[in-house]
Amino acid sequence: MEAEQAEVQAALDIFGEKLDALEAATRQVLSALDELRANGGEDDVPPLVRARVDATLAYALSALFCMYLRTQGQDPSSHPVREEIGRVPDLGCCLRRA
Repeated sequence: MEAEQAEVQAALDIFGEKLDALEAATRQVLSALDELRANGGEDDVPPLVRARVDATLAYALSALFCMYLRTQGQDPSSHPVREEIGRVPDLGCCLRRA
């Protein structure tokens, strides 16, 4: 029993570390986007590139929210966010064709 608890705790520790790293990376990307917008540099970025970045961020944030729902004991497949996650790959297909 103690070995199983130690194994679960180790897995949770690793998950927490990965989640912290993901949060830091997300903050860095959002900060860079804010800085780009504040400096007027957003106009220099082609619309297709902006759309791809926005789609990637939308997918990442939706996936993170699904993980959050699971930690709260809720089933993400019955939550409206599931529809949003399904829309993002469709958008990605459209962007790749463009």
